[in-house]
Amino acid sequence: MVRTKQVGASVSGKGKSVASSSRQESGEEIVEESEHDSMEEDSDEDSVPLESRTGQREKRRKRRTSEVMEADAKLDWVESIPLRGFKSERQVNRRSFVNDNDIIILLENQGLRFWTRALLGYNEVGVIEFYQNLDTSEALTNGKIKSKVHNKKIVVDAVAIAKYLRYERPKGDLVNFPRSKPIDSDVINNDLYTTIPSIRVPPHKPGKFKDIYRVLNQVVHYNLYPRGAENKPSKRSVETMYAFMNDAEYRADWSRFIFEQIEKGISKGPYEKLDQPSPRVITKAVLVKSKSQSKASYSRNIRRAISFRFAFTRAISMKEKNERKKLAREVGELKHELHWHTQYIESTTDEKYVAPPRAEEVESEEEVLF
Repeated sequence: MVRTKQVGASVSGKGKSVASSSRQESGEEIVEESEHDSMEEDSDEDSVPLESRTGQREKRRKRRTSEVMEADAKLDWVESIPLRGFKSERQVNRRSFVNDNDIIILLENQGLRFWTRALLGYNEVGVIEFYQNLDTSEALTNGKIKSKVHNKKIVVDAVAIAKYLRYERPKGDLVNFPRSKPIDSDVINNDLYTTIPSIRVPPHKPGKFKDIYRVLNQVVHYNLYPRGAENKPSKRSVETMYAFMNDAEYRADWSRFIFEQIEKGISKGPYEKLDQPSPRVITKAVLVKSKSQSKASYSRNIRRAISFRFAFTRAISMKEKNERKKLAREVGELKHELHWHTQYIESTTDEKYVAPPRAEEVESEEEVLF
């Protein structure tokens, strides 16, 4: 560290400058000593075994204050958002269901006609920034979620979601779903499947659902309950579908339901990237697709057994092939070495190589490999 002395114009100024320079020099010595001490500490730490150093760093990490830990957690959350999964809303195509409009009637009865219209999609950068700046501290007390997108404050609550969906919320005393007590699984399965499964469920198989439930499975998992997976509906998923179907018995505030999904944030799931910004459309093609996803388990097990047997046989043949290659390489190396020795002896002596007489070949039933 280089420090320069200042010289004043007057004597008194000069004295002051000299004093200050002496203080600077002493300060420089202190800095140098501290730097030397830190270097010694680093060298001491380098001399310590790796396991001990790891333990020391772990102790230092545990000594972090609550403010530092909270800041680290916030940073981890911000950095993880672009790597998490998102789902985009999907429109139910009216034309596709014109001859079989049960799903359209169901959506209208629930006051969710919004999803039968063309959707605008979403802004990818805006969605990521919204969740990065998510503040749910007032979600339980005031029922509000706050965030910032492009330095603009955004407040989300059930009222705002209902306004977006043009949804008329039911009165509070009529709402009885979700409920703490689960719905009877046998009742749900009887309403869900065309043929009641003989095996224990879940896991549920959407391809064996009734047609209306197969379409509703897509609507629920893309528009209401994105935390679930439509190819493997969970118990919570099928309860939501059952309540949606039986609106006379179960009443839900769907804007509040959606708010709770936002409140819980984003969980890692089977979706590794964002859906396309332009929303896809739910059509009757989902009926064919979901059936193809749920073929008979017996034939699937047969295919797996055949695949395993083929893979096992191929592994054995590959092992034998590699052993043959290794043996052939070793024989070739021995031949090369013997040829070199033979050439050396013939070039340095008068002796010439003479092949030994061959024994008479005896016919054998055994297979000759080499």
